[in-house]
Amino acid sequence: MVGRRLQVKAPALTTHLERLGPFDPGAMSEREARAEARAYYVGEHGYASRPSLLTLPESQHKLGMSKRRSVGLSLAVASTSGDWNTCLWSTPGCRAVCVLLTAGKGTFPSVREGRELKTRFLAEHPQAFVTLLAAELRAQVARYGPIDFRPNVASDLRWERIAPALLHIRGVRVYDYTKAPAGQRDIVANYPLTFSVSELEHSVEEALEHLRSGTNAAVVFDTVKGHKLPATWNGFKVVDGDKGDSRRDDPRSVVVGLRAKGDARGGESTGFVKEGVAS
Repeated sequence: MVGRRLQVKAPALTTHLERLGPFDPGAMSEREARAEARAYYVGEHGYASRPSLLTLPESQHKLGMSKRRSVGLSLAVASTSGDWNTCLWSTPGCRAVCVLLTAGKGTFPSVREGRELKTRFLAEHPQAFVTLLAAELRAQVARYGPIDFRPNVASDLRWERIAPALLHIRGVRVYDYTKAPAGQRDIVANYPLTFSVSELEHSVEEALEHLRSGTNAAVVFDTVKGHKLPATWNGFKVVDGDKGDSRRDDPRSVVVGLRAKGDARGGESTGFVKEGVAS
């Protein structure tokens, strides 16, 4: 079922939102946004109450491993919402082994259904969504102090175009991974992006271009849990990306090494998972 749904050709959510936006959190009052969300979740979909939008470190293991409190926005993966493609630049290899679908809580039907409904809420009520998301981020800062925020836990949306004000909330540092080709994402000082290497032939060379220019790239290795990642990859230093989710404190021009998880384990033949030896 998952594989079949991932192949559905759906319109790109980022393009849809960019055409309608940009959205500023202050363009709608929080009271109006809460009412709109309650009508959507409770009135239309039978929820007992309006759920929060953020994924917190208490419920997501890797977010909880970060040195600084990290929160995220977890939407539906690729086309699993049935209506929208949240990962415009995803590849067959990454979709086939996506850890958000093949490992941990991402395999629970209730979790996936919640992400799908949240994705449709964003598509149908973007202003209310952005207003509430900003309010939740500010509430996290008020309670815990400075935080890190990953807007694309399971997606690849251009938030720098959709809602640029979200990237400049006091006390919030933003970060993300992306598979977008060079020139498809805008450079924002408070929003560093780590390029994710895929199984496509040109992906490695594109990663090397990022590394040479001073930005970072993420590589999934076949390294077994509990074993050390390779020290280098194509001549660039590898840092352990499994020690925490936030990428805000990584040095420049490094490879973020990730161990294969879920269905990706043993999947090096697809080309998505790289051999875990030093180069």
